[in-house]
Amino acid sequence: MTAVLDSVDLAPPAFCSTPPRDGSLVRAVEGVAAHIGRTLDPAQRLAVDVLTSSWADGRPASLEAAVISSRQNLKTYCLELITLTRLLRPHGDRLAVWSAHEVSTSAETFKTFLDLADLHPWLGRQVEGVSRATGRESITFKGGRRLKFKARIKTGGRGLSGDLIVLDEAFALQPEHMGSLLPILSTKAKGMVLYGSSAPHATSDILHRLMKRGRAGGVSYVEWSAPGSLQDPGCGGAQCRHEPGTAGCVLDDEAMWLRSNPAAVYGRISMDYLRAERLALPPAEFARERLGWGEEPIQAGGAISQLDWQACADETSTFTGRPVFAIAVSRDGASSAIAAAGYREDGLPHVEVIDQRRGTEWVAARAAELRKHRPIAWVLDKRTPAAGLLPDLKAVRVEPREMSTNECGQACAGLQAAVKDRAVRHLGDEVLTAAVAGAARRDIGDGLWAWSAKTSEVDIVTLVAATNALWGLSVTPKPRPLVAFK
Repeated sequence: MTAVLDSVDLAPPAFCSTPPRDGSLVRAVEGVAAHIGRTLDPAQRLAVDVLTSSWADGRPASLEAAVISSRQNLKTYCLELITLTRLLRPHGDRLAVWSAHEVSTSAETFKTFLDLADLHPWLGRQVEGVSRATGRESITFKGGRRLKFKARIKTGGRGLSGDLIVLDEAFALQPEHMGSLLPILSTKAKGMVLYGSSAPHATSDILHRLMKRGRAGGVSYVEWSAPGSLQDPGCGGAQCRHEPGTAGCVLDDEAMWLRSNPAAVYGRISMDYLRAERLALPPAEFARERLGWGEEPIQAGGAISQLDWQACADETSTFTGRPVFAIAVSRDGASSAIAAAGYREDGLPHVEVIDQRRGTEWVAARAAELRKHRPIAWVLDKRTPAAGLLPDLKAVRVEPREMSTNECGQACAGLQAAVKDRAVRHLGDEVLTAAVAGAARRDIGDGLWAWSAKTSEVDIVTLVAATNALWGLSVTPKPRPLVAFK
């Protein structure tokens, strides 16, 4: 890149790209920073240099620019300085809109700007007026230049016209937000949008797309993250559950922490704090928040993190007492599965696939065999081909509870939550694990979703059976322990 990147030898970004340009506003930003008692360390200076890439006439080199880093490292700090510089420089922006995901975050940033004006006379002299009305917070600088603060809603931003949009907490951006805000810039020759975010969640569709373009060099982009991913962490053990202190676990590699936390390299975050955070956070959260390992988009397999699923595997797991059995049939009737759920001696629920075969003819006979385990319940989804087995099952004195659509949605949400909280165990069965990795989901209304056999990449009949068995266990009174299931 440039000498700016060469100077960041202690905390280099994982990805850094700038489009063709004549220069940047980095020196102007440093000048504003000096007026308000701020400085830029090498990583911050690099971020500002990339984000403010511009042509000689002041036009931004790209409409969009993004900085991705772990929380409390540099992104909001840099975005605040860039915003002030663009507003206060000669012939600067007339209107900047700062947008955050939540009202509280937007209000906190508003307060930060006011505090800077109160603490530093130079900036205070630039302020002509302040609006503190809730939802209408803004600061007016000399010459009528305004900085507005908005929490993102579907219509927030419509009717405005501006030069700069700052989208903090970009992991929470939704398409309707972009449709509301981006047209603000359509008539502005020097208009641009700045994104700042930590690693994406599974639902961060806008951020996933932006990162793909940024890593490919399509926009001004800089990202700090550690090598690897939640799906391929590179730990020493294939079945690593990523608990603190596990031999060979990458999440304990402090050199990896430094790769994604430049604030730790330059002393703004202590290593002792990161060590404490490693112990306090669930592994998947630590991986996202401190290693920059975002979740995969919600497509196939996106509903359940593979890292979380692997962490719930226990090849020696079993349950005691009477189980719940669930029956599932694939969408085309080509395969069927029976799964069981029960409680282990330590009180955790355990789920496993008991049988899976082609077709459906075998199910009733197998269910009759399983009656010897005195199950406390049988369940199946009455809106699937499994309902066609009800007469044969009744003939062998097996009468399942017929799950409603809402109950299937509750079952899926229950499995997702249990896996995320590491509150369930399974055997690491390859077929079931493949189903988790390849399963897609569909909305069923009222905020609920269910597994989608139609759009999944693999046969998910085992996953459906396991999901419903765990739900059946959760809604059935807990039985007294008897003997281990064989």
